[in-house]
Amino acid sequence: MMYRVRGAIIIGIFLVSIISWPRSTSVTLFPHTPIGDANFDFFKQVVTFRPIKYIGNALDYNYGKGKVWLALITFLYLDIIGKYDSEGI
Repeated sequence: MMYRVRGAIIIGIFLVSIISWPRSTSVTLFPHTPIGDANFDFFKQVVTFRPIKYIGNALDYNYGKGKVWLALITFLYLDIIGKYDSEGI
């Protein structure tokens, strides 16, 4: 940020993340200790790739329950209020 680089915060986050991943460095979050092993096991579960068949059809497309219609009416109501509010009416 001192050199006015665009995206300096994101670059810093990526840099620190990449430096802390290898387990053999002194600044790692995953040292070869019981706590480090537990942290590394948890990290592996977070970044695991899950096939789309488990998450792709998680939506409920049953429009007869009324929840979808309630959401659509709410969005319509908020859209109307936002339109009139922005026009100053």
